[in-house]
Amino acid sequence: DYKAKLTKVKAKLVAESMKLKKAQEYIVSQLPTFIYMDDYKRFQGRANLEGLEVRLNNETLGLSEEDETFLMILTLSGLDLDQLIEQGASESPDVIHDRQIDLQDAATTLTNSVAGRWDQNEYQVQFRADGQVFFTEIEETKKKVGMIPLEEQSKGFQWFFSFDLHFMHDSEGTFEGCVLLLDEPGLHLHPGGQKDLLKRLDAYAEKNTLIYTTHLPFLVDLREPKRIKVIRQTETGAVVSDDLGGTQADERLTLQAALGMSANQSYLVSEQNLLVEGVHDYWIITELSNIFDREDRVCLPEDVLITAAGGASEIIPTATFMIGQELKVVALFDSDSAGKEAEGRLRKKWLTRYKDARAVTLLLSNALGMPDKEATIEDLFPEAYYVEKVRQSHELKLKSKGLTTEAIMPSGSGPILPRLHQCFGKLKVDFNKGSAAKLIRQDLIRCNSIDKLPRGLAEKSEALLTSLCAAFATADQ
Repeated sequence: DYKAKLTKVKAKLVAESMKLKKAQEYIVSQLPTFIYMDDYKRFQGRANLEGLEVRLNNETLGLSEEDETFLMILTLSGLDLDQLIEQGASESPDVIHDRQIDLQDAATTLTNSVAGRWDQNEYQVQFRADGQVFFTEIEETKKKVGMIPLEEQSKGFQWFFSFDLHFMHDSEGTFEGCVLLLDEPGLHLHPGGQKDLLKRLDAYAEKNTLIYTTHLPFLVDLREPKRIKVIRQTETGAVVSDDLGGTQADERLTLQAALGMSANQSYLVSEQNLLVEGVHDYWIITELSNIFDREDRVCLPEDVLITAAGGASEIIPTATFMIGQELKVVALFDSDSAGKEAEGRLRKKWLTRYKDARAVTLLLSNALGMPDKEATIEDLFPEAYYVEKVRQSHELKLKSKGLTTEAIMPSGSGPILPRLHQCFGKLKVDFNKGSAAKLIRQDLIRCNSIDKLPRGLAEKSEALLTSLCAAFATADQ
């Protein structure tokens, strides 16, 4: 139907040449300009002003890329080439003084424009001139090394400086409203510089559509998974896909490196993996599963490896790293605000990017059959039992403040941890949940029967272990 209607429109337009012309003009006006960049020149900080003027006024000689970059920097700094040349030819002390003031003002203008963009070192741009020779120098404000010519800075800094100023110069003109295609930007940058560039790419895309290719792990934008596409080579050409699992070897290595580096740890992995927020979750779930296993009750399968990610947000890169290796993953989150936010991000933003992902997310409250409650792993235990372990583990701290263990009296209802934090805050004593977790772990290791668990713990433990086993089964479907 669409093609038939389009054919009718085409026939009418051909019959009326004026309408056809206007339609063509409109379509052309809507087409964006595509700018492709695969070569990134560095700015040379030294320039001969008179030589530049000769090349600028002689079409036969023409300007080099270094010349064009230098003129761009003069524009961004508010300097005028003719005025600099005229001042350089003068021997008047007043003119020389005015020239130096102009250079200082221009350097300050440029420094203010680029402030905060290169997090590796704080720096200031300095300009100076000797006759007709112009110098650009960089002063690293936190290092007592003086001013260093731009061309003697690291290759990565030179590249970033030139690249960033190039975009800053053209973003209000040539580049505005364009589709920018960048091929492997940032190859000369170390990881910290790549992170700085990633932030600048956000700025470049404010008035443009920006697409870039990369094999650099730190330039994979893990903040916005929906932005990540993978390119797969086929017999009929390249295919762009949203499926992060459908990558080839090189691309998969880049993704895994990006996710692994974000996790900032080295993880052991198994075919079946249970990810939990912290080491205390790992201790408690492991020992509870062991107790139930000894009595042939529901427990985690032997081949499940439990990994403590180091926080709710850290589960996300760790889980995605494992999913990218086609492993089965169950991610268990506390059902507090941080856990719920992280669980939603993993489920909605990341798991949808892997079409064949064998992964399930699970909130602790849902696993315990209490979907409307907030809970952390500490809420498995009877409140009186847990508070007693907190008192035992903090006895010395309390004594040093002239307090007894009875001073720990969490008020109200709901999850135990926030109420304990509030209680300790009033007592002005630091609360360490890890100290209590160690004592609980010792109790669980010594426990040789489910019947000897604190009242209510067996029922909650069974519900949790049953939910985890069901989640692993669901991950295969």
